[in-house]
Amino acid sequence: MANPGATPANVVVSYRDDSGTEVRQSEVVPAHARRTFWPTAVLNARLQAGRAGFATIVTADVDVVAERQMYWGNGAPSGIRGGHAAMGVSTPAATWLFAEGIQGSLTPGADPSFDTFVLLFNPSSGSIDVTVEFFGQAGVKLAEVVRTVGAGARGGVWAKELPALVNQAFSIRATATVPFVAERAVYWRGLSEGTATTGANEPAQQWGFAEGLQGGFLRYQDDDDHDKRRFNTFFPIYNPGTTPATVTVHFYTEDGDTGVTKTFTVPAQSRETVWTLLYDELANRRFATFFSSTEPLVVERVVYWGKGNKAGHASLGIPLPDDLALTPATQLPPAPRLTVREVEPSRGSTSGGTEVEIEGTGFGNTELGTQVLFGGVPALRLEVEHDRELKAIAPPHAPGPVDITLVTRGTTLVLPKAFEYVVRGTPTDDADDDGGDDESSCEGTKVEIEPRWGPASGGKLVEIEIENALGTVIEPGTQVFFGTVAAQVVKIERNELVVVAPAGTVGKTEVTVVTRGQIVARAVFEYF
Repeated sequence: MANPGATPANVVVSYRDDSGTEVRQSEVVPAHARRTFWPTAVLNARLQAGRAGFATIVTADVDVVAERQMYWGNGAPSGIRGGHAAMGVSTPAATWLFAEGIQGSLTPGADPSFDTFVLLFNPSSGSIDVTVEFFGQAGVKLAEVVRTVGAGARGGVWAKELPALVNQAFSIRATATVPFVAERAVYWRGLSEGTATTGANEPAQQWGFAEGLQGGFLRYQDDDDHDKRRFNTFFPIYNPGTTPATVTVHFYTEDGDTGVTKTFTVPAQSRETVWTLLYDELANRRFATFFSSTEPLVVERVVYWGKGNKAGHASLGIPLPDDLALTPATQLPPAPRLTVREVEPSRGSTSGGTEVEIEGTGFGNTELGTQVLFGGVPALRLEVEHDRELKAIAPPHAPGPVDITLVTRGTTLVLPKAFEYVVRGTPTDDADDDGGDDESSCEGTKVEIEPRWGPASGGKLVEIEIENALGTVIEPGTQVFFGTVAAQVVKIERNELVVVAPAGTVGKTEVTVVTRGQIVARAVFEYF
């Protein structure tokens, strides 16, 4: 609860269960202050199987801002496994529209499996009947159900209870003759994560989203975590009207007046989905998205990340004025040039199974036809971690050198004799090199430098971590040189530094860390 005003706020929070039973909390929130109300403190005795759900009414004698955060897991709040947050609703309405909903899995039996709930709250003094309709693709109404919600009570619909919704994606319309409040919650992977949001009260012809990202990004990755947190962005679209809608979507990327525009049709009373993975121009990019339609729509954005949709969030878009001119970017995003700078290791067993890191530029998404072939044989497994690194598992092959062929974004690059197959037990210079660390020539010192490459124009933020048996602490005044050029040091913390790489010459250069006139660590950085 936030009180942005200059007067203290007398706040009363009323919790209502499915029968309408009320439990209250009250507190004075000082001027220009924040307070947290924890329902468990007053509801703990009532939180039993089948009686854990409640709706909430917040009232105050001055204007306040209210949000709800919900966490779950063994021993929550300290043992948090998942969570979601949502703004409060200031005005009940007779219609609520949701573009997103999914029950089960779109590939039956696959992981993750989703559960969708429509949550209803009746703040009025009499019972109401709420009609909840579920719409699929091509104008098909998948299901309809009516729920009676008592005065001041909470109710809901679990999509799993309706057989026609199992293993389906759908949009939702909830209506009543008097105003009420509705939210939609989606949980997946056995309640490991979830999202919740209120719906729209009416559709709009234009919607905007500032956030969107597709693929992998180095800044979000951890070398110690095998899950590279690759992102998938979806835009569920609901056309509640009786006329098909011609929809134009503009994606604007970060390069300045660059992006891509797509046009498609959403049938009447239907749900469709835009999945940005299918647009190669957006591979491994961040973008803003704007929708313009000939008919009023509801548009949401859902972002998942990690293997098996490890986590995610969902939100309704921002409705924009009808007369706001939305125009395409004047240029397509610059096509990244496909290059390869390093294959590590360059030798592996004839029996296959060697994990090979390929570093370069211009790699596309794993799912969009990216391939790595060893001597014409596809890799056993492949994952593009981000646009400058991919990992492939070498297949079995006869002894000897083979070409590595990389296919991505419609471009093919052949690396002649870039990998050599050797019979198990054959000595290999690469056997102990995992490609992750640079061993310093300073005895007993190990250096991690991230990233290990950057543009020759300089300006790249580079993190350097030093580990040795002496527990070296980097002192203020430490200098870092790229070749003979000093880098700007922006952060020093124990054994870690952050520097700005100076301009350099294309190719590898030595990085030295100097403390009190002594070189304490060396590493290698590559300019491109």
